Amino acid sequence: FESGNFSENDWYFGGDSDWVIDNSIFYSGLYSSKSGIITDNQSTSMSIDFEFVEDGTVSFYKKVSSEPGYDKLFFYIDDISQGAWSGESGWSYHSYPVSTGNHTLSWIYIKDVNTITGLDCAWVDNILVTGILLDIEEDQAVIPDKPMLYQNYPNPFNPATTIRFSVPSVQNVKLNIFNSNGQLVKNIIDKKMDKGIYSITFDAKDLISGIYFYTLETDNKKLTQKMLLIK
Repeated sequence: FESGNFSENDWYFGGDSDWVIDNSIFYSGLYSSKSGIITDNQSTSMSIDFEFVEDGTVSFYKKVSSEPGYDKLFFYIDDISQGAWSGESGWSYHSYPVSTGNHTLSWIYIKDVNTITGLDCAWVDNILVTGILLDIEEDQAVIPDKPMLYQNYPNPFNPATTIRFSVPSVQNVKLNIFNSNGQLVKNIIDKKMDKGIYSITFDAKDLISGIYFYTLETDNKKLTQKMLLIK
């Protein structure tokens, strides 16, 4: 939320009030997302849809100030509740696995009736999603006329890093991760893709420290870059 608004991603809102950007309470940086102002028997939700090209994770920090046991912040993956929190709680970290496919992630604050305790709201900050493929919006004129594989960032990394690549036309694309012995440790992408510049977050939490190679294969090109995992 460090842009100071919701424009960096395709967020959408539901319930009786939209979530807002808060510049006074945050986990890190300068901003967080705060639940909308609601009253008895109302709700306020913040959602986003992602295509997971591999099994991934979603993690975030949350803070709640509400009536204990009643007015709650819920986190949903699709229509399944993953957690619920109420009362006076400081910032805490939460992480959940997400399977391959299209999924909706939602944060929903719900009030029941009568009692108001604390600030009667919730905050979310530092959301990290791995296993998704992002199509970066850029002027088509600046997309290179040949496949490109860029240096990952950050590098060195622990445990997640972003891999960015581009394809100049509709092509079959494979993106693979190899260890220093040349053994395949992860196939991230293996499908036909449109012209564009893409970015994916790779989570190496199950790998040991060391040098790894990531390879982009298209219809007529094979490119390789090196990255360093330090735990």
